Amino acid sequence: MDPITHGALGALTGILVGRKRLRLAAFAGAAGAMLPDVDVVFHSASNPLFDVLMHRHFTHALAFVPVGGAIAAGLVWLVTRKHKVPYKHLYLYATAGYATHGLLDALTSYGTLWFWPFSMTRIAWDVVAIVDPLVTLPLLLGIAIACWKKQTRPATFTATWTLAYFAFLGWQQHQALALLTAQAPTMERPRAMPQLGRLFQYRTVYLADGDVTLGHLDMTPLTPHIYTPIGALPQVDDATLAHLAPEGSKLEKQLRLYQWFTDGYLAFVPNHDGVLGDYRYALDMTSLKPVWGIQLPNTPDENVTRVSFRGWPRHGGKQIN
Repeated sequence: MDPITHGALGALTGILVGRKRLRLAAFAGAAGAMLPDVDVVFHSASNPLFDVLMHRHFTHALAFVPVGGAIAAGLVWLVTRKHKVPYKHLYLYATAGYATHGLLDALTSYGTLWFWPFSMTRIAWDVVAIVDPLVTLPLLLGIAIACWKKQTRPATFTATWTLAYFAFLGWQQHQALALLTAQAPTMERPRAMPQLGRLFQYRTVYLADGDVTLGHLDMTPLTPHIYTPIGALPQVDDATLAHLAPEGSKLEKQLRLYQWFTDGYLAFVPNHDGVLGDYRYALDMTSLKPVWGIQLPNTPDENVTRVSFRGWPRHGGKQIN
């Protein structure tokens, strides 16, 4: 999720663990929870997809939590050493906050290497949108009241609300997925993904008959639940990739990486020659344009180009319409 929500959840966790030193525990927990996103600075001048591989990689993994917590605690100690708080206490607060980061990101649709180095499977449970004020605002309010009153009870209430809200979102996403799979029982890897600012709306995608099929689900309470098909595009699968790039070429390696990153929901963008789109995400509910993708080079020994249909892509990419 967004950095503010990560920091807020880490601070809340620090308060619940720290209890006596609420403000310091909140600060250390927030620092630990925000540190994993340091991976956004990783990039390579020679490989435009390097950050695609590295973001939400080892810094987000369960196995890295003790190491990340130690680093965060060390940074907090440098800032707060005048308070003479034992490092082991800071380590506890920071590590508790750090542990929340990968779990929170796994609840979104982007995907997180939570079980690295034992698995390179991207964990994405599609429970919550990347930004959700109903998560963030109660967290900030609970932290503020807890630190002001120097009591853990407001933090406990906030934690209870957060868990209950996530449970509701998980139940609703399960219902959405059940409704989606009823449309085509032979579909493969169906996903129903929550949308920004639309609590009861889901963008759907699944694989069937060699296509990436897109749709929209309206799960508004007290009304009939409606599935609306948007369209289908031929999937760029292993056979297609073999045709696009010679084995062992730079292009073949980058296409394989992007196929993994997109979880296989990869297709050519209509009316854009040579542009492959990541069809987990679209510009809007009814669009066949993805948020981002890659453009094929002229030769197999050149790099692909990152492209975006919304905003400017990172690290030397370009925006297209």
